[in-house]
Amino acid sequence: MLRSVIGILAGYLVFALAAVLIFAIPALEPFAPPPWPFLIASTILGICFSSLAGYVAAAIARRRPLLHSLAITIIIGAAALGTLIAQWGKVAVWSQLATATLVAPAALLGGWIRRRRAGLA
Repeated sequence: MLRSVIGILAGYLVFALAAVLIFAIPALEPFAPPPWPFLIASTILGICFSSLAGYVAAAIARRRPLLHSLAITIIIGAAALGTLIAQWGKVAVWSQLATATLVAPAALLGGWIRRRRAGLA
């Protein structure tokens, strides 16, 4: 149980730190629409780091890798949808929708990869 909790927390931390860096480094104007290359690049990076987060959660937990990566998927997706609803009109809709529909489910890929590598398939 403790490994599960630590795995999920560590996985989410991987994703959260990456998300902060992805949006902090370009130094874009906060309320200006971002350029389309940033939209594409940030979504692709989000997918990669979400997959890594799912992998980390599954690797630390050691058992039931898809369940632990699903927990990451749910946390990322719920945070994105919660932010979209709570901050409607104040946050970029594209970012929250991309996170909920593309980025969050990518955590399952990380769990699947971990399951295959650990021979748990």
